[in-house]
Amino acid sequence: MITHYHQPIYSLLARTVQDRADAADLTQEVFVKIFRGVGCFNGESSLRTWIYRIALREASNQRRWWLRHKQPEIPIEQEMVARESRQPFS
Repeated sequence: MITHYHQPIYSLLARTVQDRADAADLTQEVFVKIFRGVGCFNGESSLRTWIYRIALREASNQRRWWLRHKQPEIPIEQEMVARESRQPFS
């Protein structure tokens, strides 16, 4: 199954999350979820559809997590000025 679906899932996730490292990590997570949940697959859809839904849900969860936990980026020049003047950055 991994041999057959790895490249298509990775390609789907790479287009979805725009970062190849994140896509590789998500691909691994998708296959873990597939193996853990294969007993829940009831055949109402094709196996391919079921796997793609898992992959897209994982990508959505990752994007949602990133938006919640992303730290605002502060340019290094602004950080250095703030440190020199001992003022907190905003």
